[in-house]
Amino acid sequence: MNKIYAVLMIPMLACAALSEDAAVAPAVQPAAAPAAKPAKSAPKGAGLETEDQKTLYTLGVFLGQRLGQQIGVFHLAPSELKIVEGGFLDTLHGRQPKVDLAAYGPKLQEMAQKRAEAGSKKEKEVSQAFMDKMAKEKGAEKTASGLIYIPVKEGSGAAPKITDNVKVNYVGTLINGKEFDSSIKRGTPAEFPLNGVIPCWTEGVQKMKVGGSAKIVCPSELAYGDGGQPPTIPGGATLIFDVELLDIVKPTGEAEMPKKDEKAAKKEAKEADKFLAKMAKEKGAEKSDSGMIFISEKEGTGASPKATDTVKVNYAGTLVDGTEFDSSYKRGQPATFPLNRVIPCWTEGVQKLKIGGKAKLVCPSNIAYGERGAPPSIPGGATLVFEVELLDIVGAKAN
Repeated sequence: MNKIYAVLMIPMLACAALSEDAAVAPAVQPAAAPAAKPAKSAPKGAGLETEDQKTLYTLGVFLGQRLGQQIGVFHLAPSELKIVEGGFLDTLHGRQPKVDLAAYGPKLQEMAQKRAEAGSKKEKEVSQAFMDKMAKEKGAEKTASGLIYIPVKEGSGAAPKITDNVKVNYVGTLINGKEFDSSIKRGTPAEFPLNGVIPCWTEGVQKMKVGGSAKIVCPSELAYGDGGQPPTIPGGATLIFDVELLDIVKPTGEAEMPKKDEKAAKKEAKEADKFLAKMAKEKGAEKSDSGMIFISEKEGTGASPKATDTVKVNYAGTLVDGTEFDSSYKRGQPATFPLNRVIPCWTEGVQKLKIGGKAKLVCPSNIAYGERGAPPSIPGGATLVFEVELLDIVGAKAN
């Protein structure tokens, strides 16, 4: 979606496969697979003498990394991997498939889902003891969401707000100590909007001050959920991040809205408050602690999504004066996105819907695009109104 999803940093899949390692955890993109570590390295000179041979071998490594991301959810045993390899080679060599693809193709989704659920459940069971241990560490703070924050070094600068862009160095590991991502190893700090990343980062980094460092322990519900980021992050995985907050930065490549004088800003704030108060009195309106106003327009009959789900929706977004700034209806195509990768108002509001339902979400600026807005169509400090229809929870089992 043009505006809601604009904060995300998702690379083209084909390019990602042929590029250097990309940031995994804070940015909303697939984990870059680490260099393969085979049990036995190929002997020198074993068919890799020429530049072309080495280049072709690299192609195989990249294809393996990409394939690993796609089949990691199956948790294949070595013997099963050999069977998959047979199907791959038969197809590559143009041989007739040994099974009826029309009959067995549909079974892939069911197998993937069952294995993912089993793997995620096991991972969560193993993670619980680790979480309990980390919660007892010196200075540890466990929040209501389940995040564990352990300060390492107190910063002396400002603390970021949810709408800020931050510059950080970080290292991400699994509970077994295996590193899956590191801005330090890449030699380049990461910059991202704090309301466009996994919820654990959105919450945890706000507790820091510039110049400070901390350990942030993220249960799967606040990270990559039951799906994980195969092959590097298993479904249900608890993640540990060692984070250093370097700076609060101004977004680059973004047009700035003209600065408002104090009188105009106060007037707009007053009008926004008046509009919110009016909407809160609408029939069936429900105002949450965050300030979001949810107005049900049609009750759905399906399931409700969780924060870690990917949803499919139709929507239209307007300013309080009725100016439309975005619409999936006008584009003629529903939007699909992970619910924990969008503005907080959407993350909270869409969870209140059921499949087939429709609602109006009224979002004050502090849980939308903040004081910066999203120029040129969304002014800084703008309250936004969304008409949202929940079409589906992508990958969910049918009722």
